Amino acid sequence: MNRRNFMQSTGLAVLAACGRLAAVVSAEQRAPKDLSDLLEGTRKEHPLPGMAAAVVRGDQVVAEGVAGVRQVGADDRITLEDRFPIGSCTKRLTALMIGRVIDADKLSFETTLADALPDVRMRDDYRQVTIAQLLTFTGGIRPYTQIGPRSTPILFELKGSAAERQEQFVRHVLQEEPVVKPGTQRTYSNASYAVAVLAASRRTGRGWEALLEEEVFRPLRLSRAGFGRPRSKERPHEPWLHRKGERGYEPEPQEPPADPAAVLAGAGGVHCSIRDFARFASYELSAARGKDPLRKPATARRWQELSQGEASEGRPVFGGTPWLTAGYVLWPSKGLAAAVTVNGGSAADACKAVFKAVEDRYGGSDR
Repeated sequence: MNRRNFMQSTGLAVLAACGRLAAVVSAEQRAPKDLSDLLEGTRKEHPLPGMAAAVVRGDQVVAEGVAGVRQVGADDRITLEDRFPIGSCTKRLTALMIGRVIDADKLSFETTLADALPDVRMRDDYRQVTIAQLLTFTGGIRPYTQIGPRSTPILFELKGSAAERQEQFVRHVLQEEPVVKPGTQRTYSNASYAVAVLAASRRTGRGWEALLEEEVFRPLRLSRAGFGRPRSKERPHEPWLHRKGERGYEPEPQEPPADPAAVLAGAGGVHCSIRDFARFASYELSAARGKDPLRKPATARRWQELSQGEASEGRPVFGGTPWLTAGYVLWPSKGLAAAVTVNGGSAADACKAVFKAVEDRYGGSDR
């Protein structure tokens, strides 16, 4: 081999080696940091059964981790693939779905209940309530946030299929006296989203689960998202839910009873892995920064106007019941978002502690 060929081959070898080294370094840089120590410290401080968290910068996961157990008193550890219910954070997914239905010209933000549900008997108070008002809790719909045989007997009297129970419930709600005069003030309501879901279902011919699968889960690649309780006979190894009592957290029964609030699923019925939850938070981050990839520009702008104050800079969106806690937070100015899930209720303070630590660690634009 002459000197020229030798130098060429040596140079190519060096370049190849540098390329491999660069690829290794790049892969290491892309590998998410481990949040497990932070989560374990938070879990012990509060103390919680188990929790998971993930941090995204733009569309990249920069940190993730888990801590604790699936069931108090057992040894199974939480994993990154485990599914957690996200409670009322579901409303943001449902609102995205309805935005997509609007983009398909099946609804508009100004569609009234009289137009969307022409065969449903309703009080005159509700006839001019719009989809926008339902999504922003200004339609006067009663809350249905505290569920019980005495406070919400209708939920324990519904019969038939899921779709039939949903329609029976909405018909009942729209015969109730408004909690406030529609259009006058914001009153948080799970039932408001049940009414919006029925309107979307009527206009599309698809149920809420099918709409969410097609319009949200698939476009965002939420591969471990689903509906209802994560743990079931088909999925026995998912986390148990826990309620905080005087002696700490106690797990739900081995066979939880049927959920009378299932007709409110559009307001709180989604579960997913922490990675899927973070992927949705990443989508929300893009939307908040004016780059919504799933809604048309006019629809995206209108939704940002309507939901101003929710998911704004540093303000967490929470979902929770006595049995579960979930939340995410956006920092659009930093291009950063974080999501946390807990398989126990009354854990918002723990989530806030994680969000504060995340902002301190990753809030700098060059970190």
